[in-house]
Amino acid sequence: MTRYTETDEQRLLGETVRDLFVDFETSEIRDAVDDPRGYAPERWKAVAVDLGLAGLLVPEDAGGAGACLTDAAVVLREMGRVPDNGPFLATAVLAPLVLREAHGDVSAVQAAICGGGVVAVTGLHRGAAVTRLPAEVTAERSGDHWLLTGRATNVVHGWAAEVLLVVAAAEGGLGVFAVRGDDAGHERHALTGLDLSRRQSDHVFSGAVGTLVVDPARGVESLVRVADLAAAALSAEQVGGAKELLDRTVAYARERYQFGRAIGSFQAIKHRVADMAVAVEGAIAASQNALEAAEPVFAGTADAAATAEAARAVAVAGDHCSQTYLSVASASLQIHGGIGMAWEHDTHLFLRRAKFDERTLGTPVEHRRRLVELLTS
Repeated sequence: MTRYTETDEQRLLGETVRDLFVDFETSEIRDAVDDPRGYAPERWKAVAVDLGLAGLLVPEDAGGAGACLTDAAVVLREMGRVPDNGPFLATAVLAPLVLREAHGDVSAVQAAICGGGVVAVTGLHRGAAVTRLPAEVTAERSGDHWLLTGRATNVVHGWAAEVLLVVAAAEGGLGVFAVRGDDAGHERHALTGLDLSRRQSDHVFSGAVGTLVVDPARGVESLVRVADLAAAALSAEQVGGAKELLDRTVAYARERYQFGRAIGSFQAIKHRVADMAVAVEGAIAASQNALEAAEPVFAGTADAAATAEAARAVAVAGDHCSQTYLSVASASLQIHGGIGMAWEHDTHLFLRRAKFDERTLGTPVEHRRRLVELLTS
């Protein structure tokens, strides 16, 4: 495998996103605590429509940019440095990846994404393990439509979603069905979770009308592929957040004085920061390897061997990047001392995001379990 190299276009994309968020105030995250949307619609419009980032993974013939998976990962990496509270992960990454597996016309949903609408995906919070767990929602055919019944939990940015892509058990396997957010058979309830910058919700379906997106006969294969690609992209956000925390912690250790000297001169702090730096470098390598391996899968050019290699690389990144982000966030909080625990300080926002990401698209334990299965099969 060749060494990962970021293209000039990707570097420019990263700089553009970073410039967009240079004036981002994390007070916006705190101000949105009582808003079930959890984000500012005006900022999301600037990201989604003005820059066209919502349609990055939407094919060009559907009005999108037709970009590659690594392009979306570059955006996630830069957003992870804030951390951004918009619905980019749900709407611009998860939803387009699901729609790429569609067996019917999904142009209306793709147009909604490109137009700045919010589209959420239910049932993928356990990553590839979703195919081994009891389905939260069931679907029964009724004429040209499907009727969905059940309860979907922990849906990222589901409260504001115009369309929900619902993973549901149907005759033949697991499928995905599009449900209008305002459907009479659908109720949603906002949740107050640990991560204040990425809101979740519960959704109850009682005969909600769904349109088939992914055929249950091929749903398991499709959902595993979507989960792997999404986990590869998410690792970039984890790397971005961890690297930002490392930089901030180093700067603080240099400027914070105790007993007449910078705390960074104390051996205990030096060793802790060195451990953080080593972990971040490892996470960067794991994330880049996963993205490079996943690109042929995303493009549809991977053979069976390349697909298996990508799954192994994603499992490694999913485990290592999750643990690195959380450990770096915890160390950063401790080095910052009491100020890091203050509501006005940003460190705890990163810690909350790190804990959220650790349980999104598969926990480290689930990624390790899958890696063992892949290596022994």
